[in-house]
Amino acid sequence: MQIRVAITSPDGEAERAPEFSKAELSIGRLPSNDVVLPEAGVSSNHARVLVTGATLTILDLDSTNGTFVNGEAVQGPRVLVDDDEVQIGDFVLRFALLGRAREVDLAGRPAASNGRASAPAGGGWGGGADAGGLPPPPPMMDELDELPEPHFGLGARDGIGGDDLDAPELAVRRAPTAMVGGARRAEVPRSEPPRPAAFPRFEAVVAARSAGPVGFEFTPASAPELIEQVFTAVWQRIADEVLLAVGGVAQTAAALLDEALQRAGEPLRAQAAALRARMLDEMVGPGPLRAVLDGEPNEVLVHGIERVRVQRAGQVSEGPSGFTCAAALRCFASRCLGLHYDPSVPHVRGQWGPWAVEAMWGAGVPLVISLRRSVLQGTATLEGLQHAGVMSPGMAALLSTCAVARYGMLVVAAPGASARHVLAAALAAGSPQELQVVVTHRGTELSGFRPGTVAVARSGQHDAIDAALALAPDRLAIDDLQWSEARGALAVIGRAIGVVVGMRGHSPAAGLARLGQLLGGELPGVVLEPLVAQAFDLVIGVQLFADGISRVTQIAEAYAHEGRAVVQDIFTLVPGTRSWQVSATAPRCHEELARRGFRLDPAIFT
Repeated sequence: MQIRVAITSPDGEAERAPEFSKAELSIGRLPSNDVVLPEAGVSSNHARVLVTGATLTILDLDSTNGTFVNGEAVQGPRVLVDDDEVQIGDFVLRFALLGRAREVDLAGRPAASNGRASAPAGGGWGGGADAGGLPPPPPMMDELDELPEPHFGLGARDGIGGDDLDAPELAVRRAPTAMVGGARRAEVPRSEPPRPAAFPRFEAVVAARSAGPVGFEFTPASAPELIEQVFTAVWQRIADEVLLAVGGVAQTAAALLDEALQRAGEPLRAQAAALRARMLDEMVGPGPLRAVLDGEPNEVLVHGIERVRVQRAGQVSEGPSGFTCAAALRCFASRCLGLHYDPSVPHVRGQWGPWAVEAMWGAGVPLVISLRRSVLQGTATLEGLQHAGVMSPGMAALLSTCAVARYGMLVVAAPGASARHVLAAALAAGSPQELQVVVTHRGTELSGFRPGTVAVARSGQHDAIDAALALAPDRLAIDDLQWSEARGALAVIGRAIGVVVGMRGHSPAAGLARLGQLLGGELPGVVLEPLVAQAFDLVIGVQLFADGISRVTQIAEAYAHEGRAVVQDIFTLVPGTRSWQVSATAPRCHEELARRGFRLDPAIFT
């Protein structure tokens, strides 16, 4: 069989329709991919297309901007049918599996014979040499923020070639652009996945399972070991159909369980009916954690089949997990993440509706699954943070006005806390027509930032801040400031753009002190603290709370006093409460904003 790909370039013309004699295609920006799409909105390794029986299945490889089929985001394996349009960046692709009874000519042009989508004369997009590499070792927990784009159990290669490790990587968060008759339709905001009723479902069309007995053989063992064998044997036969949400899979699973439990014999005969109901629920139903998740906890930690730890509004409780066996827990992880369990990949992360899911396993240790509820879905806004209890209404009003006035802001996140939602909300307060750029780590998702935000990834030999400034942005955010970027961040404050910088520190005062330390090696002999204090108009402190939410605990003004950088509080969180208080000292920014014509209700400071 051959796969034909019709690629429509951003200008709306069908350039080529190459054919590939292989069972798997890689799609991305790097030349090592089979289908190369050299556009900023395409990730290095963006998606894969697999031959699955008589159909083609596409998977998004955790790309920055997502993969869309007919305008709908791909959130797991998605089977393609004739005339489906796959949107990656500004490219539109259509696939056909040749060698079947019905073949579709997608572009009406001769196909390329070199087995790759090679570039037209004079440049464009095309194939290149394979430069795959071994995956990096498993990360430590404190390195999770810098993870590259993961590839889960699909034989995916990193595909980094040439100087790409050193080149600044650009990514744009954008909504898909539908193409109709060669004309571009107006962009619409990309919808966020709704909270699933039980597990994500993916549209799929696969060959029907042949009827008749399957034939199970089990090794004589104790009842718990035999339960493990039965579950594993049945799940292996239906895993693909469950992950693809094929219609009728529940009936298939029930029939297989009946046959397997009968085959297991006397050790399980007395509990066969109860086991059948529990296993069927774990394979194709809501599962044993449904009642827990319906209670909308902040975090659920499943530690093997022994216990589950639930945290809700700061209260913690523990109990048995309710899974029948270890195979059932692996099944739950596969269904949440939309992928097959792969023991060679010890740590996997994904998003399941409102839950950030992490699964960790290893030899001799139980599978651990963590589900954390996201504070916000979609684009972060100051109003949304206020409603989520991250900040007070007065704080949101102040930050909104200061963001419009293009104040320089330093957001200091304490250990364990995340400041990205504050960075994203501060940028979102600007005009929709602005070009907004974020300097961040390679492979970091742009979730929370509004569509149209451009990400510049850090690299080994290129200054990411310089690369960002070369784009002439109206606003710039620097996520998790690095040692080598301190001087560049200080210099960019003086430009006529709005700048928001995120860094680590226990408090706003500690963040200013640390920034001075970072600059110590860059500017020897210079009095640093007054320089640092004058660089930022506002300093914002963020801390992690027991309910899993990172809240703004302090907003202060920085100024120099007797050669030292100090802060004067404007808002602070009242210890032991979820309310904020206003400082008795009127902030300098209020009078300055009024002189510049920015209206700010003085009541927020009373």
